[in-house]
Amino acid sequence: IDAVVIAYTTRSDQAGLARSILLGLMHSSGEIQILGGCGNLGSDIDRSALGKQLEKLKVDAPIRYASDSGSLYSFVKPELVVEVKVTDLQLERADGTNAATMILSYKEDSWSSGRLSQCPRPIHPVLVRVRYDKKVNDVDIRIDQISGYMPKLKDADLRVETAKSEILRREVW
Repeated sequence: IDAVVIAYTTRSDQAGLARSILLGLMHSSGEIQILGGCGNLGSDIDRSALGKQLEKLKVDAPIRYASDSGSLYSFVKPELVVEVKVTDLQLERADGTNAATMILSYKEDSWSSGRLSQCPRPIHPVLVRVRYDKKVNDVDIRIDQISGYMPKLKDADLRVETAKSEILRREVW
């Protein structure tokens, strides 16, 4: 999956090393859907190089988003495209509901949050490489890369409201 880096965290004991990155995919409207985080960034040399790149792109953002480890992400200009490989993408959560993430907009050097939208979460993402040949546009980092995992509209149409059940008899053993 080719995605844009929208934020990153650093290691507390080694501030220059990137700990994780937050990835996004672009809708045709130009809005960016949060895909999820990736902490498998390679060696300390790779983490250091990535941390230096992202530090230069850092911007203030009124959004607070925590990583799986609890660290707050620092948001960056959406300029760096990376390739990640994943074991799988999972839409449904353990309780049967679909996972949802924020849709963000980046305008005038500032991020703004929008609405929640259903989006599958990556399982075991691993950074493969930085894609200098890709740009941040709705073709190179399009959300359609994961369309096979997105909820289908026809599935939502199959849900029918039913009358509340009436208990006729109850037995406890």
